[in-house]
Amino acid sequence: MGKPRSDRSDELLEAVEGEPGICVFCGCTEDDACIGKDGDPCSWIDDDEETCCSACAETLAEAIGHALMQGLGDADSHLSDLVAAAVLAFLRGETS
Repeated sequence: MGKPRSDRSDELLEAVEGEPGICVFCGCTEDDACIGKDGDPCSWIDDDEETCCSACAETLAEAIGHALMQGLGDADSHLSDLVAAAVLAFLRGETS
């Protein structure tokens, strides 16, 4: 059978951590930046690791907010924006 769950967790963590200077979501780099929804080139949201670009972080935050709203049903759609903003702040390391 497969590896024990704890062994697989380490492999998954390594895959998600990625190689510094390459976005783990889209593969962009410092020399080949992708373009965000605002039309500007992306930047690193995690300056120390450089593994998540601003365009992907924004998309991920919006997707999480949208998924949450689908789970909540008819809840206020403003909540989706608040969740997206909170996730984006978390990804940028701006939370206390």
